[in-house]
Amino acid sequence: MDSSSILIVDHSSEERSLIATLCSSLCSTIDEAEGSIDAMRLFETKRHALVIIDSSVQPTGGFELVVRIRKREPKVRCILLAAVFDQRLRAAVVQWPFLDVVTRPLVISELHATIRVALGKERGETHALSSVAMSNRMDECLALVGNSREIGKVRRELGEVIHNKQPILLSGPEGIGKPDIARLIHNYGPYAKSDFVECRCNEMSSIDLSELLIGPKGRWGIILERARNTTLVLHYVETLPMEVQGWLADSFKKISQSMHVICLAYTSLDEELANGTIDDRLYFEISLCQLDIPRLADRPQDIEEMTRYILKHPERYDIPHQYSEEEIEQFIDECEGLPFERNVDELIESLRSHAPKALTV
Repeated sequence: MDSSSILIVDHSSEERSLIATLCSSLCSTIDEAEGSIDAMRLFETKRHALVIIDSSVQPTGGFELVVRIRKREPKVRCILLAAVFDQRLRAAVVQWPFLDVVTRPLVISELHATIRVALGKERGETHALSSVAMSNRMDECLALVGNSREIGKVRRELGEVIHNKQPILLSGPEGIGKPDIARLIHNYGPYAKSDFVECRCNEMSSIDLSELLIGPKGRWGIILERARNTTLVLHYVETLPMEVQGWLADSFKKISQSMHVICLAYTSLDEELANGTIDDRLYFEISLCQLDIPRLADRPQDIEEMTRYILKHPERYDIPHQYSEEEIEQFIDECEGLPFERNVDELIESLRSHAPKALTV
């Protein structure tokens, strides 16, 4: 198998030509086929490293062709060009680390980036983790630790979207661990081996934002320029001045094609929209894929597991006190009924201050 050979399977000669042009600088060999029969004949002969397949190829259909090709060569990577990212494709992407899906209408920059990743020529994850492996990674993120129904829902939704390049909105109260979840998404998402670029919108003036983030007429500032082909995290996106929100909304499609955008919101954007304090176009751009992280008071059954996780890694959380099993049990008992208004942050602070002796209701 040639590690940089590509087979393009598409009934449209115009689209095959376009994709071949994209691939020309990335590989040593490019072959083209109009249908699945010719594709299998070419693949049996050359065993390409990457096969790009239109979902509507005849006579087998693109998905079925992926299955047949994979049976012939376990090391092959596949990109499926699909009109809709339906439930079957979602499940396949989670279960099959060798498969990527690009939806129509094709965005050239996204397709090019996906091809580079598939060939191992791009910063970022070269394959999606299995659902079991992804669950294990989530177990190492404090904000996602627990067995409650509430956090289980978040974990399932996160597993469905973490490998996609679409923007993600993390909403929820202060202190619940949204920055840690953003970091997890970066570590196992489409640009995992690239930089992690952060913009703390609430700490910047309108002038700073217009110069460093985005300015009039969509002029990119140094933050956006630095974030190309990386993960960009916008903290406190709801605090952006309306003028800056408008500039961001105007350019958001171009921005999200050039990087993986994760927005963190600390108030309800639905309420912000009703109050007229967020640009409606920006709202719809960033909220298409939203994960709402529940407050700790809504998942009290997770406190014990979170406590044990923190004390298993005391150096991560600056815990000076070595807790005995008796003290852990005492702490968990005393937590019952406490509001934990500052959520995970308050739980950590309580453990730092020898909470079994200090907690009061």
